[in-house]
Amino acid sequence: MNPFASGVDGEWANACLTKPLANSARLCYMCICHGDTQLCKRGSVARIAKAGPAGRWEPEVSVTVVLPTYNERENLATLVTAVLAELPDARVLVVDDNSPDGTGQLADSLARTDPPHVSVLHRPKKEGLGAAYVAGYLRALREWPDTEFLIQMDADFSHDPGYLRPMVEAMQDADVVVGSRYVNGISIVNWPLHRLIVSKLGTAYARLLTGLPITDCTSGFKCYRAEVLQAIDLGSIRSNGYVFQVETSFRAWRKGYRLNDLPIIFHERRAGESKLHLNIALEALWVVMRLGVARALERKPEVTREQSVPTAQAPEDPASSSP
Repeated sequence: MNPFASGVDGEWANACLTKPLANSARLCYMCICHGDTQLCKRGSVARIAKAGPAGRWEPEVSVTVVLPTYNERENLATLVTAVLAELPDARVLVVDDNSPDGTGQLADSLARTDPPHVSVLHRPKKEGLGAAYVAGYLRALREWPDTEFLIQMDADFSHDPGYLRPMVEAMQDADVVVGSRYVNGISIVNWPLHRLIVSKLGTAYARLLTGLPITDCTSGFKCYRAEVLQAIDLGSIRSNGYVFQVETSFRAWRKGYRLNDLPIIFHERRAGESKLHLNIALEALWVVMRLGVARALERKPEVTREQSVPTAQAPEDPASSSP
């Protein structure tokens, strides 16, 4: 059943095939019929997608996935493979902070094996998550000016690559899509209680002071339009811990860009150690307070855009659909 059957703009389009998908097929971007004999619903989106192997969708947009790493050798190769399985035409940029476990060397090997899709940015030392993302974004925007969407995600499988396609699709109605753990209650697997409390309190504190219209302000699973990252002056951001996510979202929102939630299920890392420390929490308290003051003093957003935060029903955990 086509879930868009109830419509967006009231027009039916003969954009869906009436036979099984072939690699040469081209369809309306919103059609997810997967080859069923029925019409698709065309929304206000002009983009199209092509059918990949076995009827899987390959969005015809240029996507760069930025993966900051520090001691993620156990996860990296498997994750890069999973990312490219979901988005076969994407570029993966690994930003490694001179990991002592050899993550950077492994990333170099992956890049030599698949240079069109994997690149590596080596930094001399560990300087923080925010600085790694800024370096990665600036590199991607400079070297691949055709990039339309930039996705950030953790390299430890806490962010399931199975959400990458839904995230790209959700960009039809957004400028920033945030993978949220808190749209419908709490969607977190295997977290200790103290981590959950810190995360929930952090998001509540950030929303209260900044007014952000999203349910998970500290989520590190996000997709940006390139123009958003170009507009928010990445070089001036000094936040380095998880509050980096709050500051980038806040800057985008205050400029009038649309922030939308995408419900996800978050899993505790598969391997390695968590990098949450007290100094990161203290930084968050200060930076969010500073953003709250800025909100009170600043004028209205510079860009006029429709702002919406859909709270769609949480999708099935991609991991649960695996054979």
